[in-house]
Amino acid sequence: MPQVDLLFGKFQAREIDAVIASNNILSFETQLTQIRNSITEVSDSCDTESLTSKRRKTNECVAFVREAKEVCDIIICQAKERFSFTGHLVAASLFFSENYIQYSTCFPVKKMEDTITVYPFFNGPKLRTELTVIYETEEFRSISGLLQLYDLISQNSELSETFSETLKLLKILINIPMASAEAERCFLHLNG
Repeated sequence: MPQVDLLFGKFQAREIDAVIASNNILSFETQLTQIRNSITEVSDSCDTESLTSKRRKTNECVAFVREAKEVCDIIICQAKERFSFTGHLVAASLFFSENYIQYSTCFPVKKMEDTITVYPFFNGPKLRTELTVIYETEEFRSISGLLQLYDLISQNSELSETFSETLKLLKILINIPMASAEAERCFLHLNG
């Protein structure tokens, strides 16, 4: 499947963070669901073909559709299981810039609580206030990815002081490896 190759290629990138990884996985699952749903359309066209042994052909089409859907279901389940980020990565979803407008009207309380549960050393009310400002500020909405947001905040001393809790969380998320590609590259060089 080309979607698997595309996802693999995206995870091999040197600069990948939790936000980008989550978006890629969500896109992959959406594409596979669309493929699975389009299988029914294929079976409809299969039923309209006129062949001498129509009953046998219909049984083959039904088996094909069932097996194809099962394969898609297995891939979707495996992707969800393999890439289900544990609690320490739920914090990355707080930085999906495409959700900032939604978050500004309805703050993601559950995600924030989960983040504080995993990282109890954060000042929860201060982090929530900082995130609320980020969600409501137009300048932050144009930034995609953790690294860009980190760079913007860390390069300005006033922003660094204002968004101190956010900066700590970004540092943690940036340092969590999203793929084993970097380690694999190192081992390849050691073997050479």
